[in-house]
Amino acid sequence: CVSAAAMHSSLARADSDTLVWLSTCKVVLGLVAGCFVDPAAWHWEVLCVVVAVMTLILVHMALRSEEGSGALYAKVVDCSVSQDGYQLLEAKKARQDLMRSLLPETHDQDDQALHHTSKHIGKANVARLASGAYWVVTGLVLVRGFSHVRTACSDVEVVDRVLDVPLVFAKQCYPTSMGGLNGCWLAMQSVASIQTFGESPHPIPWGMIQEQLALGGVTPPSSVFPLNPLLRPELCDHPGAPHVSTGNQEVRKWAQGLQVFVINETGRANVLRGEIQRALGVTAEVVSWVNLTDPAESLLGQHEGFVMEGFFAGVVDKLHDAERTATHFKALRTGYKGEQDQVLVLEDTASLGEDFASRAAATVEATPCSWQVLSLRSELPYGECMNSFVFRVAPNLNSNAMLCHFGTNFRSVAMLYRRKHLQHIIDAVWSRSWNFATPACQSFDVALAATSRNIQYFAVPGFHLPQLVTL
Repeated sequence: CVSAAAMHSSLARADSDTLVWLSTCKVVLGLVAGCFVDPAAWHWEVLCVVVAVMTLILVHMALRSEEGSGALYAKVVDCSVSQDGYQLLEAKKARQDLMRSLLPETHDQDDQALHHTSKHIGKANVARLASGAYWVVTGLVLVRGFSHVRTACSDVEVVDRVLDVPLVFAKQCYPTSMGGLNGCWLAMQSVASIQTFGESPHPIPWGMIQEQLALGGVTPPSSVFPLNPLLRPELCDHPGAPHVSTGNQEVRKWAQGLQVFVINETGRANVLRGEIQRALGVTAEVVSWVNLTDPAESLLGQHEGFVMEGFFAGVVDKLHDAERTATHFKALRTGYKGEQDQVLVLEDTASLGEDFASRAAATVEATPCSWQVLSLRSELPYGECMNSFVFRVAPNLNSNAMLCHFGTNFRSVAMLYRRKHLQHIIDAVWSRSWNFATPACQSFDVALAATSRNIQYFAVPGFHLPQLVTL
């Protein structure tokens, strides 16, 4: 703004050549501004380049133009040439005609004067053209820039949704034996659970599950009525993981901003640490499992802020789930005190999938920039697909709040967090996970999904193959 003001203040006093080059500099400033708006929006950079080149061509033409340039550019920018300039040009033309008839020897001098005046006005007009082009570019860049700032990192809101079916399928999906529950959805959920957590786990997309059940008349065909817990399923409800082509430099940059923790649940934490070292070049920190049956450890957890104050083991229904939750809080509390931008928490039951580093970096890049939590493997996904990489997690409103909206978005084996949001995440999940009136919320993954309205929580569907994280 200071540069533009200085340039405009100089327009009134500078000569024509200076005006032209000042305007050219302003176009270059517009080009530079355009390049910094959004590096991914290459079409805006192209627009700036095209306008800048056109302006430079006009400048070149003006500085090399001969007699008649003033008239040419006066026609192009008629409204921007001063009236005084026109009067001067017309007066000199009239004077030239008179002097030619009376004193032929003055012809050459007047020709030179008229040519100088014409060329001066031509350059001034081109300066105004260049200035106008600059403001056009700047206006477009500012519109684009403010729009980018307002929309690019705005929160992605949760779409509250219950999976209802039309009346035409009421008899099929709401039999009297189900007591008003959606039997079609419960059947899909049951099949997905078997495919995911059975003896031979092989999770498959929701659309394929519905088609399988439709063959037996359990659900309507997806082509007639898609009963998909993922909105916009065409984006991510598919078995294949998206192809990535992230460069080594981008991967290294992402890995350098990581602080990694491994939760030692089964005793293979050091094995996973080796995988992380090889894949990311990062030394992971082991987080010991919180044993809530040990009074001393429970009291330490309460003091350190990863176990609810006044807790004792007899008040929970699922002690192992409560211990997992306490251990995750322990990792998050430690990560919040760190300095890295992102915190990755892995349970030692996980292993890194093939080409983990580049695929994980590409997934983070593809996630909406408002993200606060990113699960690298979520089973029975429920929410809205954002793209072919991730979906926005939403509470499963087919299950009531007393059950903690249980039934979808399972697992917490590989969780990525933005460090600056960790305190907000801890506060949001804490009140649910340590609420003993809702026992299902004692599981960390269930509590996190139930809180997804209050946090920007995204996840990778577990049926994307090859998986980022294997078990």
